Amino acid sequence: MKKLLLLFVLITAPLFAQTGSTAYNQLTGSDLNEVTYKIDSFTSKSMRLTKKGDQKFKHTDTGVIVTQHFQKFNAPEKTMAITYSTTPKGNRLYVNDITVTGNQELLIDFYVKFWDTTIQLDTTKSDLLANSRYLNDQVKLYAGNTQKITVTGSK
Repeated sequence: MKKLLLLFVLITAPLFAQTGSTAYNQLTGSDLNEVTYKIDSFTSKSMRLTKKGDQKFKHTDTGVIVTQHFQKFNAPEKTMAITYSTTPKGNRLYVNDITVTGNQELLIDFYVKFWDTTIQLDTTKSDLLANSRYLNDQVKLYAGNTQKITVTGSK
């Protein structure tokens, strides 16, 4: 039943949503500051989300993992976290991939509004609900036990 409801939301949402973010361009391979600015502006203006706390940085052998938490302005129990896996080059961090986790309603809203709303449903895997490609980014929306969005560079 939940999958049918999600399917209905994903199919009807394009009728009411913009066709992707006007500020969108490729996220993977881009400078972290540029990517976070675009996503922060979009979540604030289009989704009414506010930042919850400061960004958290975790240094690894291969790069830096940066996490930012958000909450719905008028419903603080609805939260979303965006995690950026980055690689340092010179004095900058470049995004390798992005994982968005949190409230399922917020994830669907973010997926439909930020990226192109033409959705290709994937029925071959139980948790993969939808996927799309924008420039070199492969964007996947997972539902069920694995509620998240992943953004990876196409190989």
